[in-house]
Amino acid sequence: MRIRFLGTALLLGMGVALLPGCASDSGIPAIDRPAKAGDRWPGDPAVLSDNGMSFESSRLLATHNGLDYYAATSEDKKCLLVHVQP
Repeated sequence: MRIRFLGTALLLGMGVALLPGCASDSGIPAIDRPAKAGDRWPGDPAVLSDNGMSFESSRLLATHNGLDYYAATSEDKKCLLVHVQP
């Protein structure tokens, strides 16, 4: 019984350790696709640079009830900044 538990724990531990290596995208489809003309960041570009975000990473996520939702990410895609534009 102890060997079975140890084998299961080892297998789970290896899976968790390898998981970050498999995740190459941000998990947000709009961020992972090439930029389009409508993706240009509508806010102050200084907000992006002050927070370590790339101006080129800006993407229009959605439009809902007259509001446009934009996002920009850091180079390593660990940080995301969202901007709502009326």
